[in-house]
Amino acid sequence: MVRAMILMSRPIDIHAFKCPIVDLTANGEGVAASERELVFEPFWRRTEATRGSGLGLSIVKELAEKQGGGVFVTETPGGGATFGLALPHRGAP
Repeated sequence: MVRAMILMSRPIDIHAFKCPIVDLTANGEGVAASERELVFEPFWRRTEATRGSGLGLSIVKELAEKQGGGVFVTETPGGGATFGLALPHRGAP
C-alpha cells in the first residue's frame, strides 16, 4: 500500500481514490517528513536562497480542494519526492 500526505497531512491510501491522479516525480534531495505538511502552506519556502514566492503549491492545493480533490507528497524510492494531484472524475455532460 502506498501511503501519502494529503491535504492537512493526513495519511491516506492514494490507490483508494476513485479519481484520476496526476503525479510528478523529482529526483533530488526530496522533502523531509517534517516539512511535508508545510510545503502546501502559502509563502513557505525551505530557504530564502531560492527564487519564488512560495505560492505555487498552495495555489494548486486550494484549486484541488475547491474541485473536491487534493494534493499529496510522498517519498520517492531512491531519493526525491513525488507530488500528486487528485481530482474527482466528472462524467460527460
